[in-house]
Amino acid sequence: MYVSVKCALILLHQLSFSYGDSLVSFEIEDYVGDRFVMKRDSASGQKSAHFKEGDYFNINFCLRNITNVKLWSVVYSNDRSDDDVEFRLDGIMFGNLTTTYHSNYGHGWDEFMHYYPKGPSLTLSSGKHFISVNVSHTDYYGIELDQLNILTDSNLMKNTLIC
Repeated sequence: MYVSVKCALILLHQLSFSYGDSLVSFEIEDYVGDRFVMKRDSASGQKSAHFKEGDYFNINFCLRNITNVKLWSVVYSNDRSDDDVEFRLDGIMFGNLTTTYHSNYGHGWDEFMHYYPKGPSLTLSSGKHFISVNVSHTDYYGIELDQLNILTDSNLMKNTLIC
């Protein structure tokens, strides 16, 4: 039942887009070194990336036209105390993830949650851009990030974002 409710919520969010909007997903494990990657059956692509306080990475992409961009959702797992992750787009605060206490005695790492931040929509010029992800605070066990989803007002395909 949990899976069907989760799928229904995701579908509802996707149906709320305007004509021409695109949801672009970035698989976090594609942007970090192998030492961060964890095999997780419930993760998209069956992999996520494990981070601890002070870890950071960038996602680089290019736009061909002026585009409005918003951080739509972050998919993560956590098994213990609160963690904080900051998202910046070209150095401008784009969103913030603060997890809540969730413990399943070590089994919570394969239970992925969707977080929908209330960040700004930013207008970007054509050219190269970057999303900085900074894991600013974690407990001893850290946090796993699976996917970052951005909403754009242009009909974009992920392969058109390659620089």
